[in-house]
Amino acid sequence: MKRTGIKSRRQEVLQIFSQGGAEVDFEQGRVRIPSSLVEDAINKAPSKIILCGRDEKNDLVLEDKKVYFGTGGAALKVLDLETGKVRKPLLKDIANIARLVDALDNIHFFIRPVVAQDIPREFLDVNKYYVALSNTSKHVMGSAYSVKSA
Repeated sequence: MKRTGIKSRRQEVLQIFSQGGAEVDFEQGRVRIPSSLVEDAINKAPSKIILCGRDEKNDLVLEDKKVYFGTGGAALKVLDLETGKVRKPLLKDIANIARLVDALDNIHFFIRPVVAQDIPREFLDVNKYYVALSNTSKHVMGSAYSVKSA
């Protein structure tokens, strides 16, 4: 982290790193983090983190060498199982995949695997999480398209 560092275009991010003791080149957007800061963060990190599911039996306890598997991705096409044709994903696909995840013991968490194309982007975040949370009691995680929708 000291030699290569990270790059960010957001001044807010650069400012946070600068205030935290990192070496920041605001013009280039490069942040170099001294080994001492990395080691300090590792030492302060908890030895156990729990990612909660809506049902306690689906909590993911991150500790030791435990491994969990889940969905992921952002597919822009799906194979329609009823027609056999490739098409754009719909919000109902997120719901159906969440129900499938809920039924599979070897899939432990849900990350939106497709990008629904039947809803405007400004409404996508709230709707994708609504249908995911309505169809699985497992841990749901993901990202947001904007700060506003987060």
